[in-house]
Amino acid sequence: MGPKDVHPVSFSWVRSSALYTLAGSNFTYNAGGLEQYRPVVGDLAMRPNTGKYFYEFQVNCDNTRVGICTEHVSLDGEMGKLPECWSINLQTGAVEVGGQEVKRLWRLVTPVSGGTCGFVYDSDKGTLQLYFNTDFQGTAVTEAMNVRGQTVYPVAGVAGIEANNRNIGFGKKGAFVTAEPQPYRTLVFP
Repeated sequence: MGPKDVHPVSFSWVRSSALYTLAGSNFTYNAGGLEQYRPVVGDLAMRPNTGKYFYEFQVNCDNTRVGICTEHVSLDGEMGKLPECWSINLQTGAVEVGGQEVKRLWRLVTPVSGGTCGFVYDSDKGTLQLYFNTDFQGTAVTEAMNVRGQTVYPVAGVAGIEANNRNIGFGKKGAFVTAEPQPYRTLVFP
């Protein structure tokens, strides 16, 4: 088992609340709101028992949550507090679902001005690995979290209540999907 056994895929961001502007494979956060970490959902349906998927996107701020969700996730709630949304807080390493911290990653990601989040989703086991700037951060969603057998989608959310939403990189806080991701040579397979 290695990188050749992983299907590199890309996707577009297709569902969000009015807090975001969607533009295909990119989304940006619109400044001025009080809500935080509302989900932005991608159109990549990772169905059960269809193998391993590799995808990545760049983030350009530190206050970002990433993960997977089902098609039933509410766009009006905060990632980490929603059911059917397995959320990884990039500032703390906390993995949360339904308002409960279910795991804390052994490596802390502090993306200060952003970086590249890579993911391997194993649809046979229902597990999700997180990489940051190609470094393995841990298995964020484990078999014990009962995702197996469900169709899930990439999800991300940004927080920020400042009036001027300019930041490093692309000019606004957001996430930007890699069009043709290449699996890392450093992928970890248990």
